[in-house]
Amino acid sequence: MKNDPIRYYRNGNTFFLRGKCNLYVAKNKCVKEEDTIFIHSGGVETVPKGTGLLTTTPIRYLCIFKAPTSTLFITASKTDVQILFHHADPLSHADMRDIADLISNTLMFDLNYPQQHSMDIIISYSILDSNENAHVVLPFIKEVVIHGVVRAQQHVQNRPAFQIFIPSSSVIPNGKWHEWIPEGCSYYPCHKIANQACDYCYCPFYPCYDKELGACITSSKGEKVWSCETCALLHHPAVAMYLKAHPTASLTELKNIFAEQNE
Repeated sequence: MKNDPIRYYRNGNTFFLRGKCNLYVAKNKCVKEEDTIFIHSGGVETVPKGTGLLTTTPIRYLCIFKAPTSTLFITASKTDVQILFHHADPLSHADMRDIADLISNTLMFDLNYPQQHSMDIIISYSILDSNENAHVVLPFIKEVVIHGVVRAQQHVQNRPAFQIFIPSSSVIPNGKWHEWIPEGCSYYPCHKIANQACDYCYCPFYPCYDKELGACITSSKGEKVWSCETCALLHHPAVAMYLKAHPTASLTELKNIFAEQNE
C-alpha cells in the first residue's frame, strides 16, 4: 500500500479524520489534498490545523453512519448542520460536486434547513490502493442523510453515536440501521478472544486494504467489497488500549503491538 489507511478519533472538542485524502469543500467549491480533516466545537481560538467544519453542537453528540463504502459524520441542531462524507475509494471532481449538491438539496428540501449558510459539507475520499470497482449510489446517500440528520438532532447521549447499515438479505428484506450500544450488546462476544475489547466495535481503519488482515471479495450482488470478517486486531485488549492512548497510531504500530503480545 502507498499510505497507511484513514483513521478517525475524537480528542476533546474535536473529531479528526486523518490520512491522505482528496476533498471538496462545498461552501467555496474548493478541491484540495489534505491529511487532516476535522469537526470542531471548541471555538475559533482553538481550531486545529487542517481543513474542517466548525459546529455549535458539542462534539459528544457527533453521529457516525457507516454504509458499505461510505461513512457520514454528522453534527446537527434544528438550525444548522455539519456533514463530512467520506468515501473509501476514488471519486471524480464531478462525483464530489454531485454528492455535495445532493446532500445540500436534501437538507433544504427534505429536512427544511432554511438557507445554505446553515449547512457545511465536506466530501472526501482516501488516496490509497483501493477497490477499482467501487461506485456511489446517490439515492442511498439521500436516505442516509435523512436518517442521519434526524438521529443527530436528538442529542440523546454523552458519547458519539455509531450506526452501521446492514444490507438487505432474505432475513432483512430492506436492510436496516443498527446502532452500537456497548451495554448489554446482543452480539457479544462476536470473536473468540479472551477478554474481548469492544472499544472499537466498528473499526476506524475500515477499509484498510491490508491483505494480512482481510481480502476483497465478491458480494451477493456481484460487487467487489472489502471483507475483514476474520480480523480481530482491535478486539485484542492490548491493541485497543494502545490505540486509545495513541489515537494517531498507524496500523503497522498496532500490528507490532499484537505481535509483541504473542511472542
